[in-house]
Amino acid sequence: MLIRIVFFCASLFFLFSCNKWKQPTDTRFYCDINRAATLDDQLTFTGGQIILSSFVFEGERKKGDDVFFEQQFNNGLVVPFDLNNTVQELNFDIPQGVYVRIELVISTTADNESITVYGNYQYTSGDYVPFVFVFTDSEEFEVEAENEDGGDILLDKDQLSRAKIIIDPSYWFSPVPKSFFEGATLTNINGINTILIDKNSNEDIYDIVLDRLKDNTKAIFNF
Repeated sequence: MLIRIVFFCASLFFLFSCNKWKQPTDTRFYCDINRAATLDDQLTFTGGQIILSSFVFEGERKKGDDVFFEQQFNNGLVVPFDLNNTVQELNFDIPQGVYVRIELVISTTADNESITVYGNYQYTSGDYVPFVFVFTDSEEFEVEAENEDGGDILLDKDQLSRAKIIIDPSYWFSPVPKSFFEGATLTNINGINTILIDKNSNEDIYDIVLDRLKDNTKAIFNF
């Protein structure tokens, strides 16, 4: 009889342990840009958006199975660069646990303005002009996530988890000579002279940014 009781208790413990690591954690993802000014503070960033074609999550836990899932957005998912608002489609139930590694892969659409960044440039004369950077191709960003306070990433079913994906136009634009902006061609956009930076306008700036587009992207959990 004692053996049966011990076996029953052990079975319950095993089932509880297995189910524990399957408990979902409400995890919400946000996107934003690094808004730090660059080019001696003459180039500033104010916002924008990214249009996603897919989102991939791959995680390795101290206990429990590895976690992998992929979400496709066939019509493109518009995500504003805004830490105050999440997009419903980027809210996921992710198994709880202590994650020693999380990798995210986000991909952009190929036939839209897949990345748009807005900002302002201050000429050496002191005058300001708005600029807009537009990327219209498909790109894949692979990001190794980190915890806000360092160490492993804890996802707890009893706590809402937030994660932010930060792309870095401040880094992209930092090697651009200021002379390129001083002499940039202006485009009338909605009645306002604007520095438009895309594959057909101000290509000298665009080419420098394009080479750095995938670099320095971050994903930070529990911020």
